[in-house]
Amino acid sequence: MATRMTDKTPLPLLAYRIAGTAIRPLSQIYLQRRVNQGKENPSRLNERYGHSTVARPGGPLIWIHAASVGETVAVLPLAVRLLQEGSCQNILMTTGTVTSATFVERRAVPNLIHQYAPIDFPDCVGAFIDHWKPDLALFAESELWPTMLETLGERGVPAIMVNGRISDRSFQRWKSLPQTILHLLGRFNLCIAQSEDDGTKLKELGAEKIVVSGNLKFDAPPPAVDLVTLSDFKMQIGGRLVWVAVSTHPGEEDLAADAHEIARRTVPGLLTVIVPRHPERGSEIAKLLQRRDFNIAQRSLNEPLGSTTDIYLADTLGELGLFCSAGHAVFMGGSLVPHGGQNPIEPIKLGAAVIHGPHVHNFAWIYDALDRAAAGIAVRDSLELADAIRQMLTKPTSRQRMARQSQEIITGLTGALDRTVQLLRPFCPGRG
Repeated sequence: MATRMTDKTPLPLLAYRIAGTAIRPLSQIYLQRRVNQGKENPSRLNERYGHSTVARPGGPLIWIHAASVGETVAVLPLAVRLLQEGSCQNILMTTGTVTSATFVERRAVPNLIHQYAPIDFPDCVGAFIDHWKPDLALFAESELWPTMLETLGERGVPAIMVNGRISDRSFQRWKSLPQTILHLLGRFNLCIAQSEDDGTKLKELGAEKIVVSGNLKFDAPPPAVDLVTLSDFKMQIGGRLVWVAVSTHPGEEDLAADAHEIARRTVPGLLTVIVPRHPERGSEIAKLLQRRDFNIAQRSLNEPLGSTTDIYLADTLGELGLFCSAGHAVFMGGSLVPHGGQNPIEPIKLGAAVIHGPHVHNFAWIYDALDRAAAGIAVRDSLELADAIRQMLTKPTSRQRMARQSQEIITGLTGALDRTVQLLRPFCPGRG
């Protein structure tokens, strides 16, 4: 059982459950809209309702829930370690996005089953837990789904937060609902936080048993790179200098195009590679850039990269390693628009020196460490971005120094995986 929870369910949670039941008939419309947007797999919508065509394997099973690709990258090595050391026989991993599902499936980990997470409605969650009967549930980072947590508590299934994170925005929101967050956090047997700041926030919100382990993302391996594909891509690039805009969000593609136009005045033959955070936006981005008279090649359409290509639109899944390895400089998206920034760890592990905008509150302490060590460049707009690109591309010695310092910072922050596994062992169902 969980360590503690408030005596009765707070009104906001009761209202949440009632509302979920009331709007349940509309879920089909909602999911179909997501299918049309490329955000759902139409052949697996039954999983969203808690139903599966996959039989539950015999023996102990741990359920790990991660929201999207970033969380999945962090917890997949944890899942592999738990399986390898016999802490459980099987692991069920749920995620909420097509990209994260593809990431898990491409790894093909033995005894690991992927399912899409059920919608957080009582009947969907109930059907899901009835089918899978987990012995332990692990929730990655900031996944606090009320119905999931309530149902697990009612069934006596222990729940643990791993790589726990509370953003400043979420912290302020939860502070306005003190009894609600106290109740939800009371469902966790243990909260394993990724930083001292996150641990402090969790404590202020009412969590009781908190341990700071470090960030699992620092222990995750770099994205895989197919050497044959990389060699072929570099041949297409030729001798051109390349910068990569990684995980861009709406509005940043225009800014990247502005920076390209400015930077190529002093960097002849400049090639810009744009890797959108959501590849399904590829056609939308291509039209935007074509209206500005750029010569675009779109990877998802197998369009060739030629000597006259201005911008290569890398709107595919699972190829971040390829583009970061081929680029000479990397800009981290989600940071020139008020999104909060994307995690720079993967590009850094691939040897990149990173540029970022001012909006990095989701990973502030990582970017602060990079900036303090002069291992990253902070920019405020497309003009400064263009100047940073020029600096990195025309001063390779400085760029290589920044990349080395970045890797040293990341290496010094590893060890969270070992600490997390040790903390989880007393809760793991074992081989049975």
